[in-house]
Amino acid sequence: MRDSRIVRNRFTRAVAPVAALAFAAIVAPLSSASAWTYHVLYNFCSQANCADGSYPLAGLIVDSAGNLFGTTANGGAGHAGVVFELAKSGNIYNFETLHSFCTAGGNCSDGATPWGRLALDNAAGLYGTTYRGGLVSEDGDDTAGTVFALRPYFLNGSIHWILTTLHNFCSQQNCADGFHPQFGLTYPGASTGAPYDGHSALYGTAFDGGPNNDGAVYRISNNAFSVIYSPSYPLSGLTVDNAGHIFGSNYSTMLELSPYGRGFTETTLHTFGEDDYAGYNLTDLTLDANGNLFAATAYGASFGYGSLFKLVPNGVNSSVTVLHYFCSSLNCADGASGEDAGRPMVDSGGNVFGVATYLGPNNNAGVAFERTAGGYYIVLHAFCSPSCSEDGYWPQGGMVADSSGNRFGVTYGGGAHGTGIIYELSP
Repeated sequence: MRDSRIVRNRFTRAVAPVAALAFAAIVAPLSSASAWTYHVLYNFCSQANCADGSYPLAGLIVDSAGNLFGTTANGGAGHAGVVFELAKSGNIYNFETLHSFCTAGGNCSDGATPWGRLALDNAAGLYGTTYRGGLVSEDGDDTAGTVFALRPYFLNGSIHWILTTLHNFCSQQNCADGFHPQFGLTYPGASTGAPYDGHSALYGTAFDGGPNNDGAVYRISNNAFSVIYSPSYPLSGLTVDNAGHIFGSNYSTMLELSPYGRGFTETTLHTFGEDDYAGYNLTDLTLDANGNLFAATAYGASFGYGSLFKLVPNGVNSSVTVLHYFCSSLNCADGASGEDAGRPMVDSGGNVFGVATYLGPNNNAGVAFERTAGGYYIVLHAFCSPSCSEDGYWPQGGMVADSSGNRFGVTYGGGAHGTGIIYELSP
């Protein structure tokens, strides 16, 4: 079912030694009782030639008015993805394409194939990355990707959007600035849904290139790009606390980068692996109000399909608690995370919401779930219900919540045209 043109994660199998950390496991009982109502809000490829985009990979963001913003990896006027808005008007949502990538000529100089979640500032500006487009990458076989801002302006009584390229990857010799960013940008407060202030630093990762050819962690501050850290293995998405500590993960390690002088020091918080209690191959991270980190693993753990876990950062004495083992229910009705599941979200009551991209009760289509603070794992929706053409399959990028507590997300496939949907879960 998956479009062969999109290959999200390319982590290489590696087995690392397990760090000496304190472990706890909480096996969450599965509950099928859910009072949540599910709605399909939009089917991608509803416009001629898929001008509205197709195959979304990244999760959504939501503003204070309930408008939703996101990207697709394919489709659009340039056949290289779009930035879109699903604008809320009462109980109605109206879809608008804000930008189609690869429409500026050359090597798609405006970018192509956005994979990462957008960031939204308090003036309605959007910030993101594209995996391709811009300059030619080091191997000469592909374009290297971009960092962009998309800002609204008013003209003749209507809103228009203008894209500005903040950085072209492979701008530095030997692509020391990295290339092929797979994830979006982050900033302090992003995990809580707070908007970006528009002037503080933005942080991100590039999967390839970098000073040691293992990717790069970069910062954009005052429109200036700089590589701030060269990892020993490419990192996935980042999260940043209010003190400027950066947390990230790769295939087998969760790291903390702490400000030190004009640079950063690295601390390994936990090493995952095939024999690790919590599994390996991590999804994106989220940070709760108490400074705890939440994520999932895609493989390993007790049933071979990873786990949902919480990590309490404390340097080398950090502790990991498994909140749920995926595929622990009969016929894997609870789903399996997969590396594209995106970051979980944690509400003020300590309940964790997320998606498991694969398995579940319907045609390997995935589920949306809640892991309650009381320890129960609840399937909120099983995708491909009643059919994949009426619903979606393979949910990506986690979920976001509006001020009324509704949850929103995307699926990579399914829907009326087979190219993904935007959905809502209402309590």
